[in-house]
This record gives sequence, structure tokens and C-alpha cells, in this order.
Amino acid sequence: MSTPIVQDRNDSSKGMNGLTAKEQSLLLGIRKRKSELLDDIQRLKVEIAEVSAEMDTVEQRDNGSKDDPRAKQLSTGRRNLTLILAREWNT
Repeated sequence: MSTPIVQDRNDSSKGMNGLTAKEQSLLLGIRKRKSELLDDIQRLKVEIAEVSAEMDTVEQRDNGSKDDPRAKQLSTGRRNLTLILAREWNT
């Protein structure tokens, strides 16, 4: 009195690695999805690095222009605009 799973495991239709065709198909799908996810992770790491580098550049530029009154005024204006947009977005 074997269960279907045990009978399936004892079936002579297993491949060389001991998996049935259905199991091999599932394994192939899992490996493909894993590869896609790893590619996505790598792409996101590159994007994060690019954004971080851009933020560093902007920060250095802003820090270097603190003595410039026009740059200070623009920075304050940008900050105020961001706050206004954030308030409007949340309402």
C-alpha cells in the first residue's frame, strides 16, 4: 500500500539524476526564475550605485557653494518646493 508519491519515486521513468520528468521541469523553472532574480538584483545594485554617485555629486556641489548667496537661495527654494509638493501629495 504505497502512496502515489512513493509509487512515483519508484517509477522507472526517472531520469539520470533521480527526478521524474515533472520534477525536472519544476527544477528547470526554479533555476530560470533564480537566474532572472539574480539579474534583477545585479541591475538594481548598478542603479543604486549610479544614484548614490549622483547624490554625492549634487551634495558636493551644494556644499561647495554655501558662500554663494544665489546658490543658497536656489537651495532654499528647492527645499521649499519639495516640502510643498510633499504636503500636496499627502493630502
